[in-house]
Amino acid sequence: MERLFEILESIKTNRLRTFLTGFSVAWGIFMLVILLGLGNGLQNGTKEKFKGSAINSIFISPGQTSISHEGLLPGRKIKFRNEDYDLMKKEIAGIDKISARVAKWRTFLVSYKDKSAGYRVRGVHPDHQFVEKTDIVSGRYVNESDLKDNRKVCVISKVIQTELFGEQAAIGEWLSLSGTQVKVVGIFEDAGSEGENGVLYMPISTAQLAFGRADKIDRIVFTTGDATLEETQAMADKALDLMSEKYHFSKDDPRAVRIRNNYESYKRIAGTIDIMKSFFWLIGVFTIIAGIIGVSNIMLITVQERTKEIGIRKSIGATPLSVVSIIVQESLLITGLFGYIGLFMGVFLLELVAKFLPSTGAVISNPTVDFQTAIIALVVLIVAGGLAALRPSMKAAQIKPVVALAAD
Repeated sequence: MERLFEILESIKTNRLRTFLTGFSVAWGIFMLVILLGLGNGLQNGTKEKFKGSAINSIFISPGQTSISHEGLLPGRKIKFRNEDYDLMKKEIAGIDKISARVAKWRTFLVSYKDKSAGYRVRGVHPDHQFVEKTDIVSGRYVNESDLKDNRKVCVISKVIQTELFGEQAAIGEWLSLSGTQVKVVGIFEDAGSEGENGVLYMPISTAQLAFGRADKIDRIVFTTGDATLEETQAMADKALDLMSEKYHFSKDDPRAVRIRNNYESYKRIAGTIDIMKSFFWLIGVFTIIAGIIGVSNIMLITVQERTKEIGIRKSIGATPLSVVSIIVQESLLITGLFGYIGLFMGVFLLELVAKFLPSTGAVISNPTVDFQTAIIALVVLIVAGGLAALRPSMKAAQIKPVVALAAD
């Protein structure tokens, strides 16, 4: 306790010096926490972006040719059919879940008794539930029997349930879909964008009849299970090969068929973020090192200012170890105290910023730092502060009492 009071008295006597030393330490760990939080926020934002669809999913949509091929002029529209879904399901090895999709981009007027609103409608296969990460909270999803029998059933979101039914149960009730009666068989929640909660899902066979689409489909989507990036790219290439051969367009035509490999996009963005996080670590560590060097230099100044005091201590029997310990302990106290302040301010600022960020759609989401990582950084900082004081303290321990007492 006596040693603590002695250190505090020394700090009090040299307030400006102590503040400048502590500020450099606090700033170092503050910047490290902020940069790590920013890196984690970017990573979380990327995950949020892919939250609505399976990361390991591939979306394939027909387009319009822009390159002449096999004597055929550009400008031909490619139109997918049910047989293309069957072809991909059969020929592409490694597919986990697969669904075709028929959609109306304009909203349909959906009514229940005296309430009505406009929603989008999608016709899908049962596997679509897993591609779009649609969580059924009540009832069921579209099944194979619905497709086979062209059943007039639908699955609606909790948002639609609230808007049309209020507190009333929706399962088993009939909706009017632009004049067509469909039965609600399930309620879902979607982790993706808010727009996904304004969608009704129907069996694709029923939707094709309702939309007058015959056997035409708008998109084919499938997941790739545990496939590697190279394997998913091979599966996407296989899909392109199948369609280019069937519809006679060049595989180099970027507009004939559009393929979006979510896993490839995710890995590319995640790789960029990993590089950025490493760069952030580097900046943060160098900032802390600069602070530690500052501690070492300030401790050297401290030794010079206290040369006579150290000489008196040694003349009355102070051992070199006790001289070393008082300098090191002062450094540990300053480093620990201001390091904790920097850590606290960094975490506080990240929490404050997180409250003002939008919950969905933001590039940076939940920019927090792992508590264990922050504590480890603080401990390393304190240890480094102690080590930084060793050189000045060893120099102080070597001072001869006679020389020290003679110093001005």
